[in-house]
Amino acid sequence: MTGRALLAGLTILAIAGCSPTKQVDTGRAEAEIKRSLAAQTGDRLRAVRCPDEVEANKGDRFRCVATASDGSRVRLVVTQTDGEGSVRWRLAR
Repeated sequence: MTGRALLAGLTILAIAGCSPTKQVDTGRAEAEIKRSLAAQTGDRLRAVRCPDEVEANKGDRFRCVATASDGSRVRLVVTQTDGEGSVRWRLAR
């Protein structure tokens, strides 16, 4: 395979693997939720976990789980406030 053919093949794979849709930065959402919950409760949380890939769509929701320092877990509902990945969250009922 020539260098040009190999480069063309890699370029096609890179384009095919790219998602044309905007994604929520769930890592950032996890960090913000963790910071906010810790400030509200005074507890040092172990972790907040959200899905890895969430498509950004205004009004869509996804769920996350917060783990407190004592190991207890709290479910959260995260709502997208715009199509750009901004979110707000609340405790799930």
